[in-house]
Amino acid sequence: YAFGTLTNKPTDISKRITIKTINDSLNKPTRQFLIYFANLDNFSLAPLPVVVTVNDNDPPPSVFIEDAPPALVLEGGPGLKNMAFTVRLSAPSGQGVSIDYSTSDGTATAGIDYMGTNTTVFFDLGDTNRTILIPIFGDSLNETNETLFVNLSLVADNAIVDTNRFRAQGICAHALRRRGLRRGRDLD
Repeated sequence: YAFGTLTNKPTDISKRITIKTINDSLNKPTRQFLIYFANLDNFSLAPLPVVVTVNDNDPPPSVFIEDAPPALVLEGGPGLKNMAFTVRLSAPSGQGVSIDYSTSDGTATAGIDYMGTNTTVFFDLGDTNRTILIPIFGDSLNETNETLFVNLSLVADNAIVDTNRFRAQGICAHALRRRGLRRGRDLD
């Protein structure tokens, strides 16, 4: 709350009120507040409250996905293992951010090699990164390494999608071929 005095002469038609806002670097939604007038002299009618709208001047952050180093999972027998990908915001946001993402096949097949996913990742106020875990189905087959992709939607709530970095690749490496793996490449 803030209080002040506005002096009005009988000949005044209008008055200007200056309200200082605090500038910051967080993208925030549009905000509104009301100004009420009380103890009015020299007004024939009591004015209604005045609605003041504050528009934010900070751009929304960009959102992008990257491989969590390394985006490689060694299957090595039955059971589930997780492949990690990191989704990042270019800057903290003063409001929640959400973006949908889905997996897609490279040479790996959803339902056989990994659990296909189509869901949403959420960022709380001030957060800049989230980890997405994609379950990988292990097996003991002697097969080549397989790839899958995680794709961000090109539309996000309260953020701009970086169209150069909206897709990340992961590699399912097989235990029998492990000796040949260096820096995510199959050398066999």
